[in-house]
Amino acid sequence: MFCWRHSFTSSLKTHMSFCSYRGNLVMFQSEKEKKKQLSKEDKKALQEEKLKQEEKYMWAIVDGVKEK
Repeated sequence: MFCWRHSFTSSLKTHMSFCSYRGNLVMFQSEKEKKKQLSKEDKKALQEEKLKQEEKYMWAIVDGVKEK
């Protein structure tokens, strides 16, 4: 009997073995270091800016009630 799951997972493993995520790792580590070196005021300003951008996606009106 043919099992499609075995076929799919084995081919996926073969294709994923060629992927390299080293560049992403280096980028995320450098961003993390930059954030660590920021002052308290700069961190707070970045957080407020992020909150301002996400504000329109934080709330929904469900059955006439505004919910987070």
